[in-house]
Amino acid sequence: MRLGIEAAGQDHQALVAVGSEEWKPLGEPFDGRALSTPVAGGFTGVHIGLYATSDGVPSESWADFDSFTYRETPP
Repeated sequence: MRLGIEAAGQDHQALVAVGSEEWKPLGEPFDGRALSTPVAGGFTGVHIGLYATSDGVPSESWADFDSFTYRETPP
C-alpha cells in the first residue's frame, strides 16, 4: 500500500494506492490552514513522517514500513 499527500497552495488531499494501482483520494480534501499556528495553537512548521495507531484500543498488531520517499511534483 502506498500513501500520499498532494498539496496545491492550501488545498490538500490524502491519497492511497494498492500495489501498482492508480492513486485514489483517501477521505475528503482539507484546508492546510488547519495546521497553522492560529488554528493549531503552536504549529512549528511542516513535518511529515510515518505513524501507526490502534486508536487507543489495545492491539498486538504492528506496522512495518520498508521505505519512505519524498518527491516534489512540478507545478
